[in-house]
Amino acid sequence: LTATDWKVLGASEEGELLIMSTSDVDYLTLGYDDVAGGLDNDLDELDEAVNDWLNGAAELDSLCEPYGKGENATGARSIRVEDVDKITGYDKTTYEKGKLYEYGNNVTYSYNESNKPNYSGSNGVSGALTYGHSNGFHFYNGTEFVHVDDLTTGEKGKIFATLKSDYYDYYEGDLEYGSDAYTMLFGEDDTGYWLASPYVYTDTYYAYFGMRRVDLGLVDGYWLWDSRGSANNFVYGVRAVVSLSSDIELTGSSSAGWTY
Repeated sequence: LTATDWKVLGASEEGELLIMSTSDVDYLTLGYDDVAGGLDNDLDELDEAVNDWLNGAAELDSLCEPYGKGENATGARSIRVEDVDKITGYDKTTYEKGKLYEYGNNVTYSYNESNKPNYSGSNGVSGALTYGHSNGFHFYNGTEFVHVDDLTTGEKGKIFATLKSDYYDYYEGDLEYGSDAYTMLFGEDDTGYWLASPYVYTDTYYAYFGMRRVDLGLVDGYWLWDSRGSANNFVYGVRAVVSLSSDIELTGSSSAGWTY
């Protein structure tokens, strides 16, 4: 391992010890290639952002992989939102109940009785999309990236997209500020790093697709592209999680998180 600080994150399901870097081992820009700058609807930029949304977690894992090749190490990956949730105890199923973007809500986009774009969630929330989406609706259907044409009007009842909203965010309030667990995950006020966990956020006007992050004591996400066709990008740090043999003994390390 490098000279960066490491703390005990917990244990894997296989009983291996997990340690986390408390500083960045690398940096990564996700989203479109910012050559010209700014947002637009250029499909090339959009395709780049979609590709990072699909493959960003694997790219983060790849940057962390070298740290899993040391003595007693059995592998390495990037930290994920589930790692943070286990430490904080956050219950994602409580996020925004009764909203279109409620965690786990399955949303169908179709044309209503007036032939206008409409949304309908499995939680009973429905209504007309706030904007007419004259530039179409761009989404990933689980197999491929789909560009739908102008949605201003369409065939009544026709479904043009289905998405599952799995976004959530929270400020950590249960961990004692300055404790090992808090410092490990949130560090100083300027701590910001990617979580290798993509998300979909369904709203009453657009659907957003992004990668989760930890930033300024907040667990949330940064959108890389949206259904109107806009692309975005940002650079954050990369934090590695290394798995160690279950029989290893650590000395001089602070522990935080699960009991092991």
